[in-house]
Amino acid sequence: MKKLVIIFLLAGLMFFPGCGSVEISDDTQDVLIQISARRLGYHGGQAYPVIIQPGIAFCKAAIHLNAGEIGPAFEDAITWMESELGDDPLLAEDLESVLSLIDFDPSVVVDPVTLHKIRVGLLAFRSGLMAASQGP
Repeated sequence: MKKLVIIFLLAGLMFFPGCGSVEISDDTQDVLIQISARRLGYHGGQAYPVIIQPGIAFCKAAIHLNAGEIGPAFEDAITWMESELGDDPLLAEDLESVLSLIDFDPSVVVDPVTLHKIRVGLLAFRSGLMAASQGP
């Protein structure tokens, strides 16, 4: 039995180095962004109700911005969120995780793929905030 377990472990280790090249499809990435942003909005809204109304208003307006306009607005929103969530290290880390999924770089013009990811994230974040506004 021990030999069998060792064989499976060694076989698994042979394939382990190749895992770094696994790519996530765009649809899967969208779902990850949606889940993460929705939960961030919900838990952030419950912990800090002051972010609910401005957050919903921003998301509603920002999803209609074009690639040239959304970058600066999104950067300002991130800065505002970081300041509002500063007392909660878990929510701050969740924000960073969502941003890493979106792959937003404020020093670069937003490309169509990133624009799509931002919109997906904003819609999900707004959904989470709206759920938080209705209570637990």
